[in-house]
Amino acid sequence: MKNRINAVVTLLIFHIILFFLFTGGCLEQSSRLSMENGNETTDDTDEVDNESSSTGHLKTEEVNLSDFETGNSSLAGNYRLEALDIELKAPQYELPLEESDISNYGEFSQRFLTDEAALEKLKENGFVVISNPYNPEEEDITAMYSRLGSERQLIFITSDTLLHLYHVQFDDSMSQVEQNELYDLLWELDKALLDASVEEYNSASGEEKEAARRNAAYFAVALSLLQPEEEQIKYQFDIPSSVKDNVKAELALIEAHESFSASPIFLYNEDYSQYVPRGHYTHSEKLQNYFKAFMWHGRMSMLLKGKLIEAEDPEKEARIQTIQASLIT
Repeated sequence: MKNRINAVVTLLIFHIILFFLFTGGCLEQSSRLSMENGNETTDDTDEVDNESSSTGHLKTEEVNLSDFETGNSSLAGNYRLEALDIELKAPQYELPLEESDISNYGEFSQRFLTDEAALEKLKENGFVVISNPYNPEEEDITAMYSRLGSERQLIFITSDTLLHLYHVQFDDSMSQVEQNELYDLLWELDKALLDASVEEYNSASGEEKEAARRNAAYFAVALSLLQPEEEQIKYQFDIPSSVKDNVKAELALIEAHESFSASPIFLYNEDYSQYVPRGHYTHSEKLQNYFKAFMWHGRMSMLLKGKLIEAEDPEKEARIQTIQASLIT
């Protein structure tokens, strides 16, 4: 049982990292690939058929995780990236542009570039940014391609579109894994740790007993957030009587999600507005519950020092929270 819990904990820690990374939405991009990462690029400018052309070479190593030790998970084992060896070549043009050198200039400019300033920007820079002529409030990045295609307009698909589609695919894959795999793993982990905390509470004394009681409250909150419906036998548990008031008070604050308030269990201020599901976590009740439970686990900490704790004896409370952490580990 202990080995099973350790495996689940490792998997969920990895997912916590992904969870907060992709809800934050951070992307770092470099203009050149690094040799240190096994990638190589070179840039040259050659004359080809009397026209300026930018050339280069892209080489990457193969990435194959089929032999990677994944325990009970087969996700990483399915990932493989073929080695790349590509000659990069793109014809260049000189600025400012001549109208006669721009394909489809007449029809496109009459339809979309009615602003003289936009026309001048196009000639000066080789591109121009304009508002969506169909629907300025449109949020779907691919909708414009579909609309232009239906009007038989020439389309240049930019790299950010491919990145967006990659993110959509990843987002969908992640939601499937969360619903079908990680949800049950998190329930199993929280239930096992709740039962262990109750046993420790019944056998301990002094500050250790209080620490075990608060751990029971901590895991009971997580299970309450995960629990889809009370009548579902698979997801049933009993909140220990010793922590019912704390758990109910904590759940009320989470469901109200009205900014900062003192946590009834941890006695320091928590931003409860963060428990509002967003992104793909709004797509189902199960994902909403999973989001709130994971937020609870990811945000609440057992403190080592009492500086942030609002209590008569902050150092004592910090000591109890430190004992909490040691009991869990």
